[in-house]
Amino acid sequence: MSGCAAEMPGGADEPLPEPPRGYRCEEGFRFVIQPAGDLVRLTTPEEEAINLTRTESASGKRYADDRAVFRRQGRQVLLEIDGQVYRDCKPLTSDEPYEFSASGFEPGWTLAIDHQDRMVFVGDYGDFEITAPTPEPEWEKDARALVYRTKVGDDELTVSVRDEVCYEASGYPAPSTVTVRLNDREYGGCGTDRPEWPEK
Repeated sequence: MSGCAAEMPGGADEPLPEPPRGYRCEEGFRFVIQPAGDLVRLTTPEEEAINLTRTESASGKRYADDRAVFRRQGRQVLLEIDGQVYRDCKPLTSDEPYEFSASGFEPGWTLAIDHQDRMVFVGDYGDFEITAPTPEPEWEKDARALVYRTKVGDDELTVSVRDEVCYEASGYPAPSTVTVRLNDREYGGCGTDRPEWPEK
């Protein structure tokens, strides 16, 4: 894709990147950032992926290429792309740690599951968010999948986490394949963590 300044890491012995995180800026612009060592992958609402390399900064973290700059200092996040500056960008999900997370594109979505408390699904680049208590997962042996089923108001949400390697758009392998079904819509993507599968 255009605008890529560097290859994302993909060696078999390298650690998996951090989970992607969506942001919404005060101007309403939304984007997704996925850190991986000294790189971050920026994904725009047009689903264009731009790899940014970490550069020197007097304070905070700064990642850039010839088109875009992503800056983060504490909770302050700023994005500059194609000459346009977007300020006061806030995460679409909370800063609390989660035991399992997943994401996908076309359109962009993120999922976070805390097995002790709740699950949060953010869809369509932040157009909506659904939060529900985390249901007890069911193990579907034939499909080798953990399946979470819950209902929030009139919405039925089903999350299937399969014991199958998933390859992201960058070519980086993720340890599980995730399908999210919200009513009659289906979202596909990768899980950045590997759940504890039941014994075979």
